[in-house]
Amino acid sequence: FLIILLILIFYNPHNLITSLSTNFEEGWSNYLIPTTFILLCSNIKNKSILLSISLSFLFFLKASLFYLSFGLALIYFFIEKKKNYLPILTIIICSLSWGMKSYVNTGKFAFGPKNTSQYLHKI
Repeated sequence: FLIILLILIFYNPHNLITSLSTNFEEGWSNYLIPTTFILLCSNIKNKSILLSISLSFLFFLKASLFYLSFGLALIYFFIEKKKNYLPILTIIICSLSWGMKSYVNTGKFAFGPKNTSQYLHKI
């Protein structure tokens, strides 16, 4: 099954070029999402700091990754024995700072998955 999945990656050359490129947000997300999951499962010393940085990059990468970044921060909070609020606080601070920036620029507060300017101009 794993071999079939690896072969399917090379099925469409356009998707392979887009995935391996760092010019598009899909390319960056292809590297950041596995890194975030590896950080979530690891036992390193500064896990919460590195996870917070990775989640904040994911948050600012695409509007659709809001749910993933906030959900992983909540999962991290619940699975850790020692309760750590840093990833959740980082996502909240990122969301508030992006919302304030959009409010200053457009007059509308952007929050959640509709944090791009294309949604704000339609309102």
